[in-house]
Amino acid sequence: MRTYLILFYFLLFSCVGSALAQEKHMRIAVLAPLSGGPAEQGTWVLQGAELARDLVKGDGIEVNLEVEDTQADPKQAISALQKLLTQGPVDAVITYGSGVGVALSSLCNQHKIIQMGVATSTPAYRSADDFTFRNFPSAELEADYLVQRALRLEKSPNITVVRINNEYGLGTAKAFSQALEKAGGKVASEEVLEPSGSDYRAIITRMRAHPANLIYLGVYPNEGAVFLRQARELGLKVPFLASVAILGAKNFFQLVGEGTEGLYIASSTPAFLDSESPEMSEFVSRYRAKLGSEPSVEQIYAARSYDGLRAIAAAQKSCGEHQPDCLKDALFRVKEMKGPSGIISFDKNGDVTSTFSLLKAHGTKFELAK
Repeated sequence: MRTYLILFYFLLFSCVGSALAQEKHMRIAVLAPLSGGPAEQGTWVLQGAELARDLVKGDGIEVNLEVEDTQADPKQAISALQKLLTQGPVDAVITYGSGVGVALSSLCNQHKIIQMGVATSTPAYRSADDFTFRNFPSAELEADYLVQRALRLEKSPNITVVRINNEYGLGTAKAFSQALEKAGGKVASEEVLEPSGSDYRAIITRMRAHPANLIYLGVYPNEGAVFLRQARELGLKVPFLASVAILGAKNFFQLVGEGTEGLYIASSTPAFLDSESPEMSEFVSRYRAKLGSEPSVEQIYAARSYDGLRAIAAAQKSCGEHQPDCLKDALFRVKEMKGPSGIISFDKNGDVTSTFSLLKAHGTKFELAK
Protein backbone atom coordinates (compact mmCIF):
# COMPACT_ATOMS: atom_id res chain seq x y z
CA MET A 1 0.00 0.00 0.00
CA ARG A 2 2.80 2.36 0.90
CA THR A 3 4.47 1.68 -2.46
CA TYR A 4 1.24 2.63 -4.27
CA LEU A 5 0.95 5.88 -2.29
CA ILE A 6 4.52 6.82 -3.09
CA LEU A 7 3.87 6.10 -6.77
CA PHE A 8 0.63 8.13 -6.64
CA TYR A 9 2.32 11.21 -5.13
CA PHE A 10 5.23 10.88 -7.53
CA LEU A 11 2.87 10.91 -10.52
CA LEU A 12 0.81 13.73 -9.01
CA PHE A 13 3.77 16.04 -8.44
CA SER A 14 5.23 15.08 -11.79
CA CYS A 15 2.03 16.19 -13.53
CA VAL A 16 1.87 19.42 -11.51
CA GLY A 17 5.52 20.11 -12.22
CA SER A 18 5.01 19.46 -15.91
CA ALA A 19 2.03 21.84 -16.03
CA LEU A 20 3.99 24.54 -14.23
CA ALA A 21 6.92 24.05 -16.58
CA GLN A 22 4.64 24.55 -19.59
CA GLU A 23 3.10 27.72 -18.21
CA LYS A 24 4.94 30.84 -19.28
CA HIS A 25 4.99 34.06 -17.30
CA MET A 26 5.14 37.57 -18.74
CA ARG A 27 5.37 40.99 -17.17
CA ILE A 28 3.45 43.44 -19.32
CA ALA A 29 2.82 47.08 -18.43
CA VAL A 30 -0.12 49.21 -19.54
CA LEU A 31 1.00 52.83 -19.78
CA ALA A 32 -2.19 54.75 -20.45
CA PRO A 33 -4.01 57.92 -19.38
CA LEU A 34 -6.31 56.95 -16.52
CA SER A 35 -6.88 60.55 -15.45
CA GLY A 36 -7.03 63.84 -17.28
CA GLY A 37 -8.63 64.59 -20.65
CA PRO A 38 -8.21 61.20 -22.39
CA ALA A 39 -9.00 59.11 -19.30
CA GLU A 40 -11.92 57.35 -20.96
CA GLN A 41 -9.73 56.12 -23.81
CA GLY A 42 -7.07 55.02 -21.33
CA THR A 43 -9.66 53.10 -19.34
CA TRP A 44 -10.75 51.28 -22.49
CA VAL A 45 -7.12 50.43 -23.27
CA LEU A 46 -6.77 48.90 -19.81
CA GLN A 47 -10.05 47.00 -20.12
CA GLY A 48 -9.01 45.52 -23.45
CA ALA A 49 -5.68 44.39 -21.99
CA GLU A 50 -7.44 42.78 -19.03
CA LEU A 51 -9.81 40.90 -21.33
CA ALA A 52 -6.85 39.59 -23.34
CA ARG A 53 -4.93 38.68 -20.19
CA ASP A 54 -7.82 36.48 -19.09
CA LEU A 55 -8.04 34.93 -22.56
CA VAL A 56 -4.37 34.01 -23.01
CA LYS A 57 -4.22 32.42 -19.58
CA GLY A 58 -6.11 29.54 -21.12
CA ASP A 59 -3.24 29.13 -23.58
CA GLY A 60 -0.68 28.80 -20.81
CA ILE A 61 0.51 32.42 -20.81
CA GLU A 62 0.30 33.94 -17.33
CA VAL A 63 0.46 37.73 -17.68
CA ASN A 64 1.29 39.92 -14.72
CA LEU A 65 -0.36 43.15 -15.84
CA GLU A 66 1.10 46.29 -14.28
CA VAL A 67 -0.69 49.59 -14.76
CA GLU A 68 0.65 53.15 -14.72
CA ASP A 69 -1.27 56.37 -15.33
CA THR A 70 0.60 58.55 -17.85
CA GLN A 71 -2.07 61.21 -18.45
CA ALA A 72 -0.83 60.87 -22.07
CA ASP A 73 2.27 62.83 -21.00
CA PRO A 74 5.54 61.55 -22.53
CA LYS A 75 7.60 62.57 -19.48
CA GLN A 76 5.28 60.74 -17.10
CA ALA A 77 5.39 57.68 -19.34
CA ILE A 78 9.20 57.62 -19.26
CA SER A 79 9.21 57.96 -15.47
CA ALA A 80 6.63 55.18 -15.14
CA LEU A 81 8.65 52.74 -17.22
CA GLN A 82 11.88 53.62 -15.43
CA LYS A 83 10.17 52.90 -12.10
CA LEU A 84 8.95 49.52 -13.33
CA LEU A 85 12.44 48.62 -14.53
CA THR A 86 13.84 49.09 -11.01
CA GLN A 87 11.49 46.29 -9.94
CA GLY A 88 12.67 43.79 -12.54
CA PRO A 89 12.62 43.06 -16.28
CA VAL A 90 9.59 44.10 -18.33
CA ASP A 91 8.68 41.97 -21.34
CA ALA A 92 6.34 44.43 -23.07
CA VAL A 93 4.47 47.70 -22.68
CA ILE A 94 1.13 48.62 -24.18
CA THR A 95 1.08 52.35 -24.79
CA TYR A 96 -1.43 55.02 -25.71
CA GLY A 97 -0.59 58.14 -27.71
CA SER A 98 1.80 59.17 -30.46
CA GLY A 99 3.86 61.42 -28.22
CA VAL A 100 4.22 58.71 -25.59
CA GLY A 101 5.14 56.11 -28.20
CA VAL A 102 7.89 58.24 -29.72
CA ALA A 103 9.26 59.23 -26.31
CA LEU A 104 9.48 55.61 -25.10
CA SER A 105 11.03 54.14 -28.25
CA SER A 106 14.65 54.73 -27.24
CA LEU A 107 14.15 53.37 -23.71
CA CYS A 108 12.32 50.29 -24.98
CA ASN A 109 15.02 49.52 -27.53
CA GLN A 110 17.75 50.07 -24.95
CA HIS A 111 16.18 47.57 -22.53
CA LYS A 112 14.80 45.26 -25.23
CA ILE A 113 11.17 45.77 -24.27
CA ILE A 114 8.41 45.23 -26.80
CA GLN A 115 6.37 48.41 -27.20
CA MET A 116 2.89 47.88 -28.64
CA GLY A 117 1.32 51.21 -29.56
CA VAL A 118 -2.45 50.82 -29.65
CA ALA A 119 -3.25 54.47 -30.41
CA THR A 120 -0.08 55.57 -32.19
CA SER A 121 -0.41 56.99 -35.69
CA THR A 122 2.44 59.47 -36.17
CA PRO A 123 4.93 58.61 -38.93
CA ALA A 124 7.72 59.59 -36.50
CA TYR A 125 7.13 56.33 -34.59
CA ARG A 126 8.15 54.17 -37.53
CA SER A 127 11.48 52.33 -37.33
CA ALA A 128 12.68 49.06 -38.81
CA ASP A 129 13.66 45.77 -37.16
CA ASP A 130 13.50 46.95 -33.55
CA PHE A 131 11.26 46.54 -30.50
CA THR A 132 8.62 49.12 -31.48
CA PHE A 133 5.36 47.76 -32.88
CA ARG A 134 1.87 49.16 -33.30
CA ASN A 135 -1.44 47.64 -34.30
CA PHE A 136 -2.84 51.08 -35.09
CA PRO A 137 -2.57 52.24 -38.73
CA SER A 138 -0.11 54.99 -39.57
CA ALA A 139 -1.39 58.46 -40.35
CA GLU A 140 -0.44 58.06 -44.03
CA LEU A 141 -2.82 55.13 -44.51
CA GLU A 142 -5.71 57.00 -42.93
CA ALA A 143 -4.87 60.17 -44.86
CA ASP A 144 -4.94 58.38 -48.21
CA TYR A 145 -8.35 56.94 -47.38
CA LEU A 146 -9.82 60.25 -46.18
CA VAL A 147 -8.53 62.14 -49.21
CA GLN A 148 -10.27 59.67 -51.52
CA ARG A 149 -13.47 60.17 -49.55
CA ALA A 150 -13.00 63.93 -49.76
CA LEU A 151 -12.80 63.67 -53.55
CA ARG A 152 -16.16 61.93 -53.52
CA LEU A 153 -17.68 64.74 -51.48
CA GLU A 154 -16.06 67.55 -53.49
CA LYS A 155 -14.58 67.27 -56.98
CA SER A 156 -12.17 70.12 -56.19
CA PRO A 157 -11.58 69.92 -52.45
CA ASN A 158 -10.34 73.10 -50.81
CA ILE A 159 -9.76 72.01 -47.22
CA THR A 160 -8.88 73.76 -43.99
CA VAL A 161 -6.77 71.53 -41.76
CA VAL A 162 -7.45 71.78 -38.02
CA ARG A 163 -5.10 69.88 -35.72
CA ILE A 164 -4.34 69.58 -32.04
CA ASN A 165 -0.99 70.94 -30.88
CA ASN A 166 0.93 67.74 -30.11
CA GLU A 167 2.84 64.92 -31.84
CA TYR A 168 -0.33 63.21 -33.01
CA GLY A 169 -1.81 66.39 -34.46
CA LEU A 170 1.40 67.34 -36.23
CA GLY A 171 1.90 63.91 -37.77
CA THR A 172 -1.66 63.33 -38.92
CA ALA A 173 -2.09 66.85 -40.35
CA LYS A 174 1.15 66.61 -42.30
CA ALA A 175 0.17 63.22 -43.73
CA PHE A 176 -3.28 64.48 -44.72
CA SER A 177 -1.97 67.66 -46.34
CA GLN A 178 0.61 65.74 -48.37
CA ALA A 179 -1.96 63.19 -49.54
CA LEU A 180 -4.44 65.93 -50.44
CA GLU A 181 -1.96 67.92 -52.51
CA LYS A 182 -0.74 64.76 -54.24
CA ALA A 183 -4.34 64.05 -55.26
CA GLY A 184 -4.76 67.55 -56.68
CA GLY A 185 -6.63 69.08 -53.75
CA LYS A 186 -5.71 72.28 -51.95
CA VAL A 187 -5.02 73.11 -48.32
CA ALA A 188 -6.80 76.41 -47.72
CA SER A 189 -5.16 76.99 -44.33
CA GLU A 190 -4.03 75.20 -41.18
CA GLU A 191 -5.29 75.98 -37.69
CA VAL A 192 -3.94 74.69 -34.38
CA LEU A 193 -6.03 73.92 -31.28
CA GLU A 194 -4.34 73.98 -27.90
CA PRO A 195 -5.08 70.90 -25.77
CA SER A 196 -7.85 71.26 -23.17
CA GLY A 197 -9.04 74.49 -24.77
CA SER A 198 -12.52 75.79 -24.03
CA ASP A 199 -12.86 78.63 -26.54
CA TYR A 200 -11.86 78.32 -30.18
CA ARG A 201 -14.15 81.05 -31.48
CA ALA A 202 -11.33 83.31 -32.64
CA ILE A 203 -9.97 80.50 -34.81
CA ILE A 204 -13.43 79.72 -36.19
CA THR A 205 -14.03 83.39 -37.01
CA ARG A 206 -10.74 83.48 -38.89
CA MET A 207 -11.73 80.36 -40.81
CA ARG A 208 -15.03 81.92 -41.85
CA ALA A 209 -13.11 84.79 -43.41
CA HIS A 210 -11.24 82.28 -45.62
CA PRO A 211 -13.95 79.73 -46.43
CA ALA A 212 -13.20 76.15 -47.45
CA ASN A 213 -15.57 73.52 -48.82
CA LEU A 214 -14.37 70.88 -46.34
CA ILE A 215 -12.66 70.88 -42.93
CA TYR A 216 -10.28 68.17 -41.79
CA LEU A 217 -10.00 67.51 -38.05
CA GLY A 218 -6.94 65.87 -36.51
CA VAL A 219 -8.05 66.35 -32.90
CA TYR A 220 -9.02 64.49 -29.73
CA PRO A 221 -12.62 64.04 -28.51
CA ASN A 222 -12.87 66.83 -25.95
CA GLU A 223 -11.20 69.50 -28.09
CA GLY A 224 -13.09 68.26 -31.14
CA ALA A 225 -16.42 68.47 -29.35
CA VAL A 226 -15.78 72.04 -28.22
CA PHE A 227 -14.67 73.07 -31.69
CA LEU A 228 -17.63 71.44 -33.48
CA ARG A 229 -20.19 72.94 -31.11
CA GLN A 230 -18.76 76.43 -31.41
CA ALA A 231 -18.35 76.08 -35.18
CA ARG A 232 -22.04 75.36 -35.59
CA GLU A 233 -22.96 78.15 -33.19
CA LEU A 234 -21.03 80.56 -35.40
CA GLY A 235 -22.66 79.28 -38.58
CA LEU A 236 -19.82 77.19 -40.03
CA LYS A 237 -21.80 74.58 -41.94
CA VAL A 238 -19.37 72.82 -44.27
CA PRO A 239 -18.80 69.05 -43.87
CA PHE A 240 -16.11 67.85 -41.45
CA LEU A 241 -13.78 64.93 -42.15
CA ALA A 242 -12.15 63.67 -38.98
CA SER A 243 -9.36 61.32 -38.02
CA VAL A 244 -10.40 58.36 -35.90
CA ALA A 245 -8.86 59.98 -32.80
CA ILE A 246 -11.93 62.18 -32.35
CA LEU A 247 -13.75 59.04 -31.21
CA GLY A 248 -13.38 58.06 -27.61
CA ALA A 249 -15.69 60.01 -25.33
CA LYS A 250 -18.77 58.41 -23.80
CA ASN A 251 -20.63 61.70 -23.81
CA PHE A 252 -19.35 62.93 -27.19
CA PHE A 253 -22.82 63.63 -28.57
CA GLN A 254 -23.84 65.47 -25.43
CA LEU A 255 -20.72 67.62 -25.62
CA VAL A 256 -21.24 68.52 -29.27
CA GLY A 257 -25.01 68.79 -29.37
CA GLU A 258 -26.34 69.47 -32.87
CA GLY A 259 -22.82 70.19 -34.08
CA THR A 260 -22.30 66.54 -35.06
CA GLU A 261 -24.45 66.80 -38.19
CA GLY A 262 -22.21 66.70 -41.24
CA LEU A 263 -19.36 64.98 -39.36
CA TYR A 264 -17.60 62.08 -41.09
CA ILE A 265 -15.01 59.96 -39.28
CA ALA A 266 -12.53 57.40 -40.58
CA SER A 267 -12.75 54.13 -38.68
CA SER A 268 -9.99 51.55 -38.90
CA THR A 269 -11.73 48.79 -36.96
CA PRO A 270 -14.81 46.82 -37.96
CA ALA A 271 -18.05 48.30 -36.69
CA PHE A 272 -19.09 46.62 -33.45
CA LEU A 273 -22.60 46.66 -34.84
CA ASP A 274 -21.44 43.84 -37.14
CA SER A 275 -20.35 40.97 -34.90
CA GLU A 276 -20.71 38.13 -37.39
CA SER A 277 -17.05 37.06 -37.31
CA PRO A 278 -16.09 34.54 -34.59
CA GLU A 279 -13.33 36.85 -33.32
CA MET A 280 -15.69 39.81 -33.01
CA SER A 281 -18.38 37.68 -31.38
CA GLU A 282 -15.93 36.36 -28.79
CA PHE A 283 -14.67 39.85 -27.98
CA VAL A 284 -18.19 41.26 -27.63
CA SER A 285 -19.19 38.29 -25.47
CA ARG A 286 -16.18 38.68 -23.17
CA TYR A 287 -16.65 42.45 -23.00
CA ARG A 288 -20.29 42.07 -22.08
CA ALA A 289 -19.62 39.38 -19.47
CA LYS A 290 -16.80 41.25 -17.72
CA LEU A 291 -18.02 44.84 -17.99
CA GLY A 292 -21.77 44.49 -18.19
CA SER A 293 -22.20 46.66 -21.27
CA GLU A 294 -21.96 46.52 -25.04
CA PRO A 295 -18.83 47.81 -26.81
CA SER A 296 -19.51 50.64 -29.24
CA VAL A 297 -17.55 52.17 -32.12
CA GLU A 298 -15.92 54.59 -29.67
CA GLN A 299 -14.25 51.69 -27.87
CA ILE A 300 -11.76 50.94 -30.65
CA TYR A 301 -9.10 51.40 -27.97
CA ALA A 302 -10.30 48.31 -26.12
CA ALA A 303 -10.22 46.25 -29.32
CA ARG A 304 -6.71 47.44 -30.25
CA SER A 305 -5.35 46.77 -26.77
CA TYR A 306 -7.01 43.35 -26.68
CA ASP A 307 -5.44 42.35 -29.98
CA GLY A 308 -2.08 43.91 -29.13
CA LEU A 309 -1.70 41.77 -26.02
CA ARG A 310 -2.98 38.71 -27.89
CA ALA A 311 -0.26 39.20 -30.52
CA ILE A 312 2.44 39.47 -27.85
CA ALA A 313 1.18 36.33 -26.13
CA ALA A 314 1.03 34.45 -29.43
CA ALA A 315 4.67 35.35 -30.07
CA GLN A 316 5.63 34.25 -26.54
CA LYS A 317 4.51 30.69 -27.27
CA SER A 318 7.60 30.05 -29.39
CA CYS A 319 10.02 31.60 -26.86
CA GLY A 320 11.28 30.93 -23.37
CA GLU A 321 10.58 33.36 -20.54
CA HIS A 322 12.35 36.72 -20.76
CA GLN A 323 13.95 36.13 -24.14
CA PRO A 324 13.45 39.57 -25.71
CA ASP A 325 15.20 38.94 -29.03
CA CYS A 326 13.20 35.77 -29.58
CA LEU A 327 9.97 37.59 -28.66
CA LYS A 328 10.73 40.41 -31.08
CA ASP A 329 11.51 38.04 -33.94
CA ALA A 330 8.39 36.00 -33.23
CA LEU A 331 6.23 39.13 -33.33
CA PHE A 332 7.55 39.97 -36.79
CA ARG A 333 6.32 36.54 -37.85
CA VAL A 334 2.75 37.22 -36.69
CA LYS A 335 0.70 37.17 -39.88
CA GLU A 336 -3.02 37.20 -40.60
CA MET A 337 -4.02 37.15 -36.93
CA LYS A 338 -7.74 37.89 -36.82
CA GLY A 339 -9.34 39.92 -34.05
CA PRO A 340 -11.96 42.59 -33.29
CA SER A 341 -9.58 45.31 -34.52
CA GLY A 342 -9.10 43.62 -37.89
CA ILE A 343 -6.37 41.39 -39.32
CA ILE A 344 -2.87 41.85 -37.91
CA SER A 345 0.31 41.25 -39.91
CA PHE A 346 3.41 43.13 -38.86
CA ASP A 347 5.79 44.42 -41.54
CA LYS A 348 9.52 45.10 -41.12
CA ASN A 349 8.70 48.35 -39.29
CA GLY A 350 6.34 46.67 -36.84
CA ASP A 351 3.43 48.38 -38.61
CA VAL A 352 0.11 46.97 -39.78
CA THR A 353 -1.99 47.61 -42.82
CA SER A 354 -5.65 48.39 -42.36
CA THR A 355 -8.94 48.65 -44.13
CA PHE A 356 -11.10 51.66 -43.38
CA SER A 357 -14.74 52.54 -43.33
CA LEU A 358 -16.42 55.91 -43.03
CA LEU A 359 -18.75 56.66 -40.17
CA LYS A 360 -21.31 59.44 -40.30
CA ALA A 361 -22.76 61.08 -37.21
CA HIS A 362 -26.53 61.02 -37.25
CA GLY A 363 -28.60 62.08 -34.28
CA THR A 364 -26.87 60.53 -31.28
CA LYS A 365 -25.09 57.65 -32.98
CA PHE A 366 -22.63 56.77 -35.73
CA GLU A 367 -23.72 55.00 -38.88
CA LEU A 368 -21.74 53.57 -41.78
CA ALA A 369 -21.65 56.16 -44.54
CA LYS A 370 -22.16 55.11 -48.15
